[in-house]
Amino acid sequence: MSSMPTAAQLASARAAQQATMTTVCTVRTPGSPTPDGTGGASPGTPTDTATVCRVAPTGGQEAEIAAKLQAIGAYTIALPYGTVVDERYTIIIGSETYQVVAVLEHGNLATACRVIATRVG
Repeated sequence: MSSMPTAAQLASARAAQQATMTTVCTVRTPGSPTPDGTGGASPGTPTDTATVCRVAPTGGQEAEIAAKLQAIGAYTIALPYGTVVDERYTIIIGSETYQVVAVLEHGNLATACRVIATRVG
């Protein structure tokens, strides 16, 4: 039977996990929509937050896009524990932009925030 980690042990594990995140990235939060006066809305100004991450290919598939067979890759991106992110967010790593498609379940014992994302553009 294993016991629950102490707060100090959990903080140490989170710090060790974050130490492996050596890639600088930007988490882009979409801005709140602004009414355009015609019943629609214009996208609001996004907010960028600089942080660190670790990215790894997860898998991929092929799809027909514009009458061409193209590879669509999935990536797991690990962000520091406590990073706020959801499926509306994008993550920018260097010149590449990734769209978050799923946030992996994480509870109060997690050591990182992990998402599945696809490269866009």
